[in-house]
Amino acid sequence: MTGIDRTALAFPQSVRRAFGFLAEEGFAEVRSEPTFVRFERPGVFVNVFHGRRSYELGVEIGLRVDGEAREVAYDLATVLSASEAFAPSQRWSATTRDQVERFVTRLAELTEQHCLPPLRGDRAALARIEELSARRGREDAEAMRADDLRRRAKEAWTAGDRAAVVAAYDEIESTLTSVTLQPSERKRRDMARDRQPGTEVGAIDGSGRPRQRVEAPSPAGPRADGRRAGLGERTGPGCGPGAVGRRLSRPAGGLDQDRPSCRQARHLRRLRSTAR
Repeated sequence: MTGIDRTALAFPQSVRRAFGFLAEEGFAEVRSEPTFVRFERPGVFVNVFHGRRSYELGVEIGLRVDGEAREVAYDLATVLSASEAFAPSQRWSATTRDQVERFVTRLAELTEQHCLPPLRGDRAALARIEELSARRGREDAEAMRADDLRRRAKEAWTAGDRAAVVAAYDEIESTLTSVTLQPSERKRRDMARDRQPGTEVGAIDGSGRPRQRVEAPSPAGPRADGRRAGLGERTGPGCGPGAVGRRLSRPAGGLDQDRPSCRQARHLRRLRSTAR
């Protein structure tokens, strides 16, 4: 949004009127701009701002640490949550003078009602705010990591890499304490983990059904149990005893057009024997 005269919104004037209670707490105004007003007292400061692009109104309460050489600021929502007060999820954007006046007054009321302990330097209140802020920071970082791992798991599932699917979901569950696997993700991981050798995770048609991996069969010839070779196993040129050949995928017509099947070969041998 462009073309709005920020001075006409009278933001600093609204802040002075609404946050007048800070003077009673020992704060003094140290900076004033069309979109920013700052109050300070020894070791503590309050910033009230009007976003230059977003037009969003907000409040920060912060500390000056390390001999006041460094600042740590917390947004109003975090301070309210740490004080177990209701933290409104609404974001107030103001583009008119009336909106600025109304929303700044509401922010001041929340600050005065619930934030006086940290404004006065209460150590217990400040410790709760710091702990909550740190936890939210970790949760945000873990959420970003979980998004990356979920993307990897999805790509691995599509590619048929079952080990990568399991590894990605296991990392989420074992290292990201603030993230929980969804039931569908647990099911997918279990499917990937339970696949026996000779099976790929993946879907031929996108339905999630596994496709079979073609593998060479066991050595040929009579088995130890006296049974014939299994379905799909081929033997030497005449399909009699000999080295096992490969498994074949038959063409759409049904039979292998290059080499006769074992049944065909046996039929030809019977015909030749009869002919003799």
